[in-house]
Amino acid sequence: MELTTANDVFSALNSIYLVDQNLTGDDYLKSLVENVAKNLNIQYVFIGRPLSETSSVIKTDFVWGGSEIVDNFEYDLKGTPCENVLSGQRVCIHEENVFSEFPEDLLLKEMGVEAYVGAPIITPDKELIGLFVLLDTKKFDCPEFLKSITEFFANRIGVEISRKRNEEKLSSINRELEEKVEEKTKIIQNTSELMLEQEKLACLGRLMSGIAHEIENPLKLIVNSGSVLDNALVALKKNSESHHMKENDQAIQEIVDANHFITKNSARIQNIVNDILLQSSDDLEIKNHDMKQLIEENVSIAFYASKLKRLDTKLEIIKDFPEQDINLILTTDIQALFLNIFENSFIAIQNTKKNSNNGIVKITITESSSQILITIFDNGDGIPTRIRANIFEPFFTTNTRKKHTGLGLYLVKSIVQKNFGEISIDSVEGEYTKVILSFPKNVL
Repeated sequence: MELTTANDVFSALNSIYLVDQNLTGDDYLKSLVENVAKNLNIQYVFIGRPLSETSSVIKTDFVWGGSEIVDNFEYDLKGTPCENVLSGQRVCIHEENVFSEFPEDLLLKEMGVEAYVGAPIITPDKELIGLFVLLDTKKFDCPEFLKSITEFFANRIGVEISRKRNEEKLSSINRELEEKVEEKTKIIQNTSELMLEQEKLACLGRLMSGIAHEIENPLKLIVNSGSVLDNALVALKKNSESHHMKENDQAIQEIVDANHFITKNSARIQNIVNDILLQSSDDLEIKNHDMKQLIEENVSIAFYASKLKRLDTKLEIIKDFPEQDINLILTTDIQALFLNIFENSFIAIQNTKKNSNNGIVKITITESSSQILITIFDNGDGIPTRIRANIFEPFFTTNTRKKHTGLGLYLVKSIVQKNFGEISIDSVEGEYTKVILSFPKNVL
């Protein structure tokens, strides 16, 4: 467009300014560069910014090159008219013979540039971020108008870049907020689920405690009566033998067998009642525990109580402990936790290693700034996948022998939670089981 009259100037300015107002960010800036070049009949138009705050190299964001948007390029400010624009933060115009004034700027010569106008891009908060440049291969016809319009649109570019930055910051803040809200929501959900589970366990505990108290006294009578009956049967059997009353032997033996059955199962019920009463006790003390000593004592107790001691199975107990003392303030029933876990490990090894010599239990203690991590590994028969989800349920057991009430891991988890800890179990059936305990330092 030739700018020969005031109407031409107004028409060109209006056409440039009426860039699609729905465009924003890079789309707006690219369209603005194109519109300026086409409506002012300028050969080259570009927006450029320093590579960094201290860099003397300019990298273009958008470049119009004669008839289209072309590839971006980089150039050094030294010896260029752009250096004056950025150093003085002012509009610089050279309406003709610009190369003769800046002979070091070989790019001007390569591009055949005759005239130059450039304005600094400054954001609304007065930050200098780049420059807006118009280059032509002919002399400028309306230098003052081009100077004004270049400065005007440089300011508009500064506003758009600032708006884009703020939009990006806002998007980033929104993403962070969404992530935090999502994280907090998960924490609330997990906390609610944990509180619900703890409330269920508390209700179950109160119910079991009440039942256990009701059972305890009559059970003691049954157990004591069984003991009295045992003694009476021994005397009766001796009396029958001394009087050669063999016709009574069968009846006496049936009574002995029946009483043995009563005594055996009464003892199992007594174990269940004791476990329930231990768990429901509200007056447990807390004390400072030497964790290395506590673990060593309980692994020894569990081993000597196991059948492994009497079998030919060779067991290797590996203790990977730190050199420094590890102390935690925990409830006094913590011993029951370790006894249960070690008992399970020895039973698992007993089930699979009866005729071999490679039973392994490895206990590892690690310490961080906020917690103690205890890992107990055994290479026993593992936990079947089908029952893994049930192992912490009360009365769930795969071992119905005399001393196994099904409260073991239920009690273990309850004791862990009581001490604000966490427990997880990793197991592969037929290969291994790994129990991982973590306790925060000095919570109680």
